[in-house]
Amino acid sequence: MHSFVTSVVNFIFLLISSGIIYGYYALILKIDEEDFGGHSTLLQEGLFASITLFLLSWILVYSLAHF
Repeated sequence: MHSFVTSVVNFIFLLISSGIIYGYYALILKIDEEDFGGHSTLLQEGLFASITLFLLSWILVYSLAHF
């Protein structure tokens, strides 16, 4: 049960993160994604940064709460 919940939470995180990244470069920056290699290339670049930020915040919150 725990691994199922973890998988669902990770999937939701990926959906939300991808939506934010797509919205940022398509709606706010208004760039032509084909000039930068397409949607997948831009999402990969943004996803790495968002996963890094998520892990950093998770480690900080966990460490502050338990130590």
